[in-house]
Amino acid sequence: MAILAECPMCHKRQSVRNRRCLCGEDLDRQKRSKKIKYWIVYRIPGGKQRWEPVGYSIEAARASEGKRRAQNKENRILDVKPETKMTFSKLTEWFLNLEKVKAKAYYPTLTYNLASFNAEFGNVIVSQIKPGGFFFFGKATFAPSPFPGRTKFKAKDLIPYWGQMSP
Repeated sequence: MAILAECPMCHKRQSVRNRRCLCGEDLDRQKRSKKIKYWIVYRIPGGKQRWEPVGYSIEAARASEGKRRAQNKENRILDVKPETKMTFSKLTEWFLNLEKVKAKAYYPTLTYNLASFNAEFGNVIVSQIKPGGFFFFGKATFAPSPFPGRTKFKAKDLIPYWGQMSP
């Protein structure tokens, strides 16, 4: 975890200990005039690094960093967004309940098509679906086959290989 100061001239984020930016700006003078924007940097449990702007006060930055450190010590997940656990079927349900969508003329067709998608992707978490999975789903569903009415393979057979697929 770190507190960084953003230069008001070149917008480079750097340590708060620096007195002068690489662009030549005097950071100490800018700090006194409250023109430096402070950021905190921390890692979330997935290993990703998160940058969060705090404001123009070093005290607020230190307080915010302390709050994040406390959350980390308590092993609480930092900023878990609800869409990270949403399945495709829940997303479909939410989408079909929108009044704007219900008013569309093609609503019955949309529900039919999303039902076929839910048959393949219904229990999969939305954040885990890659574009390649949709690409191969279309290929699997509409691929020409020597057998009328059948496809060469099913899309659910491709789920373990999503990370390796590319359109």
